[in-house]
Amino acid sequence: MRSLKEYLARAGALDIALTIVLALAIVKVVDSLVVDIIMPLISHFAGNNRDMADYFIPVGPGVHADMSYAEAKQVGAVIGYGQFIIALVCFIIAATLFFLISHGLREWRREDQAREQAEK
Repeated sequence: MRSLKEYLARAGALDIALTIVLALAIVKVVDSLVVDIIMPLISHFAGNNRDMADYFIPVGPGVHADMSYAEAKQVGAVIGYGQFIIALVCFIIAATLFFLISHGLREWRREDQAREQAEK
């Protein structure tokens, strides 16, 4: 949290805007990776051809397990755990990427500061 406060204090509006745009782009790429590549592969190797987004638990009357998630939501109450799993996997991958990027940048800054002090 301290490094975030320091970053906001010394960064300009352009730096903050670029950080936000980069973060949004990373999240979009991760979402596509999970939805379009990872989850279909998991479904295929699990032995079924059902989309992970269509996994749900019927709660309301008239909802059947053989419906798609979108159809089931229109008929009644459902718990869409497939959607939740997709969101959770996206979050874990994005959080890991952000951690690795920030950790790498911190190490890079430390090396630069150490090099500057060694030159003095």
